[in-house]
Amino acid sequence: MSFDADIKAIKKLVAAVTGKDDNVSITYKGNAYGVSKPWSIKCGAREIDHENHEIGAIELLKNLKQELKDKIASTERQADDYRKVLGGMEN
Repeated sequence: MSFDADIKAIKKLVAAVTGKDDNVSITYKGNAYGVSKPWSIKCGAREIDHENHEIGAIELLKNLKQELKDKIASTERQADDYRKVLGGMEN
Protein backbone atom coordinates (compact mmCIF):
# COMPACT_ATOMS: atom_id res chain seq x y z
CA MET A 1 0.00 0.00 0.00
CA SER A 2 1.03 3.59 -0.44
CA PHE A 3 1.57 6.00 2.43
CA ASP A 4 -1.65 7.81 1.50
CA ALA A 5 -3.63 4.56 1.55
CA ASP A 6 -2.06 3.62 4.91
CA ILE A 7 -3.16 6.93 6.45
CA LYS A 8 -6.70 6.49 5.13
CA ALA A 9 -6.78 2.93 6.51
CA ILE A 10 -5.56 4.17 9.92
CA LYS A 11 -8.40 6.70 10.03
CA LYS A 12 -10.93 4.04 9.03
CA LEU A 13 -9.69 1.48 11.59
CA VAL A 14 -9.66 4.01 14.43
CA ALA A 15 -13.26 4.89 13.55
CA ALA A 16 -14.19 1.19 13.58
CA VAL A 17 -12.48 0.51 16.91
CA THR A 18 -13.55 3.65 18.79
CA GLY A 19 -16.71 4.75 17.00
CA LYS A 20 -15.19 8.23 16.58
CA ASP A 21 -14.08 9.95 13.41
CA ASP A 22 -10.67 11.38 14.37
CA ASN A 23 -8.10 13.14 12.24
CA VAL A 24 -4.69 11.64 11.56
CA SER A 25 -1.81 13.92 12.44
CA ILE A 26 1.80 13.45 11.42
CA THR A 27 4.42 15.40 13.34
CA TYR A 28 8.14 15.69 12.77
CA LYS A 29 9.95 16.45 16.04
CA GLY A 30 13.47 16.53 14.64
CA ASN A 31 16.59 14.85 15.97
CA ALA A 32 17.65 17.46 18.55
CA TYR A 33 18.28 16.53 22.18
CA GLY A 34 18.72 12.83 21.47
CA VAL A 35 15.33 12.19 19.86
CA SER A 36 15.73 8.85 18.09
CA LYS A 37 12.18 8.55 16.72
CA PRO A 38 11.39 11.96 15.23
CA TRP A 39 8.15 11.04 13.43
CA SER A 40 4.89 10.82 15.37
CA ILE A 41 1.68 9.54 13.79
CA LYS A 42 -1.47 9.97 15.86
CA CYS A 43 -5.16 9.32 15.37
CA GLY A 44 -7.37 9.74 18.40
CA ALA A 45 -5.63 8.10 21.35
CA ARG A 46 -3.62 5.79 19.09
CA GLU A 47 -0.08 7.01 18.50
CA ILE A 48 3.28 5.69 17.39
CA ASP A 49 6.73 7.26 17.23
CA HIS A 50 9.15 5.98 14.62
CA GLU A 51 12.37 6.75 12.76
CA ASN A 52 10.55 6.79 9.40
CA HIS A 53 7.04 8.17 8.75
CA GLU A 54 6.13 5.48 6.19
CA ILE A 55 7.25 2.56 8.35
CA GLY A 56 5.61 4.22 11.37
CA ALA A 57 2.29 4.32 9.49
CA ILE A 58 2.66 0.62 8.62
CA GLU A 59 3.38 -0.23 12.28
CA LEU A 60 0.40 1.78 13.55
CA LEU A 61 -1.80 0.14 10.93
CA LYS A 62 -0.59 -3.30 12.05
CA ASN A 63 -1.35 -2.43 15.70
CA LEU A 64 -4.84 -1.20 14.80
CA LYS A 65 -5.61 -4.33 12.79
CA GLN A 66 -4.65 -6.46 15.79
CA GLU A 67 -6.76 -4.27 18.08
CA LEU A 68 -9.76 -4.76 15.79
CA LYS A 69 -9.17 -8.54 15.66
CA ASP A 70 -9.04 -8.61 19.47
CA LYS A 71 -12.25 -6.58 19.66
CA ILE A 72 -13.98 -8.99 17.26
CA ALA A 73 -12.88 -11.98 19.35
CA SER A 74 -14.08 -10.31 22.54
CA THR A 75 -17.45 -9.48 20.98
CA GLU A 76 -17.85 -13.07 19.78
CA ARG A 77 -17.12 -14.38 23.31
CA GLN A 78 -19.65 -11.93 24.74
CA ALA A 79 -22.26 -13.03 22.19
CA ASP A 80 -21.65 -16.68 23.15
CA ASP A 81 -22.17 -15.79 26.81
CA TYR A 82 -25.45 -14.06 25.94
CA ARG A 83 -26.59 -17.11 23.95
CA LYS A 84 -25.88 -19.36 26.94
CA VAL A 85 -27.88 -17.13 29.26
CA LEU A 86 -30.77 -16.95 26.80
CA GLY A 87 -30.63 -20.71 26.21
CA GLY A 88 -30.78 -21.33 29.95
CA MET A 89 -33.95 -19.25 30.24
CA GLU A 90 -35.85 -21.07 27.51
CA ASN A 91 -36.13 -24.28 29.55
